[in-house]
Amino acid sequence: MLPYEIWNRLHARSLADSHGTSARALIAGLALLKLVPPVLERALEPFPEAPPVRTLEALHLASCEYLWAAGQDVSLASYDNRMTGVACALNIPLFNLEGLQDRG
Repeated sequence: MLPYEIWNRLHARSLADSHGTSARALIAGLALLKLVPPVLERALEPFPEAPPVRTLEALHLASCEYLWAAGQDVSLASYDNRMTGVACALNIPLFNLEGLQDRG
């Protein structure tokens, strides 16, 4: 899903030609997680904090919890206050996005 979101944003901002090589390099360096039943089942359960999380937020948070429980070094990168609030309530570390701003 992430590769599609990256390319969607690049195309929406007409940046595919100027940033395509960097996008390909970034995508090549990613490890993607298969949405296994435990992740999907966790995403169906309520998360702490209000208001309730949306579908994709639930999948991202459930994935982070799954990886964290499996001993993986994982942190959540998000500018969304709802996501970061829930992540903090779940003790999921946050990736430091300071200095990384949307330049599009």
